[in-house]
Amino acid sequence: MRTYILIDASNLFYGFDIEYGWRIDYNRLKKYLEAKYSAVNVFYFGGIDTNIGILPNKEYFHDYSGNETVNLDKYITHFENLLNSHNLSVVQLNLIRKFIQQAKFYRKLESFGYKLLLKPVKRYDSKKEFSIPQRKANCDVDLTVEAMANIDTFDRAIVLSGDGDFLPLYKHLEKKNKEVYVLARSSKTAREVKRHLGAKFIEIRMLKNQIEFLGNK
Repeated sequence: MRTYILIDASNLFYGFDIEYGWRIDYNRLKKYLEAKYSAVNVFYFGGIDTNIGILPNKEYFHDYSGNETVNLDKYITHFENLLNSHNLSVVQLNLIRKFIQQAKFYRKLESFGYKLLLKPVKRYDSKKEFSIPQRKANCDVDLTVEAMANIDTFDRAIVLSGDGDFLPLYKHLEKKNKEVYVLARSSKTAREVKRHLGAKFIEIRMLKNQIEFLGNK
């Protein structure tokens, strides 16, 4: 059975280690998904920082019209060149190094075989007084479009996200005779998703022995 894996990174991984007390080994995770479900594609939808206000006029520009995902080589080159600037503060330098480290993590995922679809993180101010600016990289539409565009190339979709906004997608796929499973954190999974899928909702914590990171902690 041809299986597509669709990972909504912000929903699945944010706060994962805090809640469960262990980290995911992304290489083990991919190998598990391939072995267990005969996955032919593993898509990873996530955000990447381009500027959060501390680097005025030095933002990495992503051309949405010509690229569905951020080009990691161009991204790293852009920020490595900024490191050579002599008029940056310690805060700015540390932020740039953080950006580069983040991009190299994504490169590592690519080396494991993940197909990345990355979009710039957006920064917005909450309406609450004295609130801290919020960051968001909503990939719901991207994931849905990818599933719909490839609907004739898979028989089963396994979505790693508990987001309730995907429920209409699941219902549509089922009408097209596709199997749908959700593998996610119960605490981050919408009640309506768990109710609809029943036994086809799988708590990811149950896979600790298969996907936990066992390296240096």
